[in-house]
Amino acid sequence: AACEVAYHMTGIYPDWWPGIRFKKPGRWGVGSKTAELTKDGAQKMLLGPFTQFGTGAVPRDFLVDWKLSRGVPEAIDIFRVRHVSGGVSEAVFKAYADGREKWQADEWQGCWLDEEADEDIYSEASARTAITSGPMITTLTPLLGMSNVVKRFYPDRGHPDRGLVMMTIDEAEHFTEDSRRKAVEGYLPHERKARSLGIPMLGSGAVFPVNEDFIAEDPVVVPEHWKQIIGIDFGWDHPTAAVRICYDADNDVIHITNAYRRSEATPVIHIASIRPWGPWVPVAWPHDGLQH
Repeated sequence: AACEVAYHMTGIYPDWWPGIRFKKPGRWGVGSKTAELTKDGAQKMLLGPFTQFGTGAVPRDFLVDWKLSRGVPEAIDIFRVRHVSGGVSEAVFKAYADGREKWQADEWQGCWLDEEADEDIYSEASARTAITSGPMITTLTPLLGMSNVVKRFYPDRGHPDRGLVMMTIDEAEHFTEDSRRKAVEGYLPHERKARSLGIPMLGSGAVFPVNEDFIAEDPVVVPEHWKQIIGIDFGWDHPTAAVRICYDADNDVIHITNAYRRSEATPVIHIASIRPWGPWVPVAWPHDGLQH
């Protein structure tokens, strides 16, 4: 991603480059979760370490100047790069933590989001490139699961202007087989597929890459003979959640007819919300539920 941003900002493209080519300079937005992560990630990839600017993706001879940030040591707010057309491109660094308002009212030739942004930040960044129709690049490890941002790029969405590139640890050729094994073993077990294969992690966000339009239905009247059960998972900061499941055995179809989700509430609140689904309906919970 840093190399592509450098191509666009300088106008220097490899002969094999099949993508969009900008013939004039422009302004780019680059961001990550915090100013610190932006400095350690995208800034370092584009410019190099602070004392060695010009050793990153942007060639030293094309680097014009930069402006230091007042908040984070060795972080910069903006840098400028010479374009082969004779003009000057510039890039501004942003942080998701600053909030959506800090991303408003600018116009960019393109944008690079390093690490997954919340949907409102992604939308605001996309709006900054609307006039130029420039590229939006996002690089991330899908630890937030099949989130709304991640789902945008999956083929079932069928959007002609989006592409998904999944890189596995086996494609990182500077790793030896032994170092790959040690790296994967060092990840938390539930994060291994996301970190090593790029597969969205289950347990956060949507589980399946399915367009909701394909599974949503109008409310149904549940006949008495349908089998029913309620599934619940307990939580405090992480919400307590429950669903009512109804099984139509004649047609072998499962209907999710009710859903509940609430953080920082006591059991009496959850009970009052779920009992109207039917006090006779059995309730199932995970084996570790009684610990809470």
